[in-house]
Amino acid sequence: MKCMMFLLSLVAWAGCASAQGIEIKNGFVSGEAYSHMPAPQRSAYAMGVVEGMFLSPFFGGSKSKVVWLETCATGMSDTQLVAVLDQYVRSNPVRWHESMHVLALSALKQACQHTQPDA
Repeated sequence: MKCMMFLLSLVAWAGCASAQGIEIKNGFVSGEAYSHMPAPQRSAYAMGVVEGMFLSPFFGGSKSKVVWLETCATGMSDTQLVAVLDQYVRSNPVRWHESMHVLALSALKQACQHTQPDA
């Protein structure tokens, strides 16, 4: 049930676009809380957050906005995905108080820079 609620919160986050920008809701997990999770729970979190991002077009998000993530994450194992998130969280302790879904997006954007369209 917690995973479903988490996934729904991610999807809600992806669909909150407005004319003035995107409103990002507070998540259920902070970066610090994520860092204290056991490995299986971090794996489940990582897969859920990415799947939530992939679902964003179903809730009004632009499919074109997640192509870079699909390109980058396709073929990654859960172990590799967790390593990307873990490394980012460890390297950014100043952000541990922030919602983990925001940190996960930052981690993936940083790791997947080569798959993002030029701005």
